[in-house]
Amino acid sequence: MTLGELGQVVADGRVDAALERGEWSAALALLRALQQQQPLTPAELELLGRAAYGAGESEAAITA
Repeated sequence: MTLGELGQVVADGRVDAALERGEWSAALALLRALQQQQPLTPAELELLGRAAYGAGESEAAITA
């Protein structure tokens, strides 16, 4: 996935949709891939924290 495509997954709601469906690990993977390419915005960091918490990664949720 290119950087533009990664940024688009947040903009087009794929991360939000995954979170709403309870697909915590999928949302977390999308956000982590984006984070490797560029710094996350505050809103994206909040989504990362929610996804990490839902996926059972409490330390990642706290540090997000």
